[in-house]
Amino acid sequence: MSILLIGSTGFIGKYYSTYTRFRNVFKTSRKKKRKYIKFDITKNSIEEIINLYNIKKVVFFVSISNPDKCEAQKDYSTLVNVTKTKQIL
Repeated sequence: MSILLIGSTGFIGKYYSTYTRFRNVFKTSRKKKRKYIKFDITKNSIEEIINLYNIKKVVFFVSISNPDKCEAQKDYSTLVNVTKTKQIL
């Protein structure tokens, strides 16, 4: 079973990917990193990744969680935390 971990570079995502018992986990990052799939929730389509890697389950940890950053960048945080999250779900 292939699992896609979106938001694997965040605090909870790093912990999950380190301690998960599953071995066939594909991790994503907004930046190009070794052993990560480049995926930006605001720009890329998840369907391509799901089809390419035959993903069966998705674990979703993407969010802008810092209240100060949400306040300073209201439009961006709404896009990530609400709009794009709803589209993916």
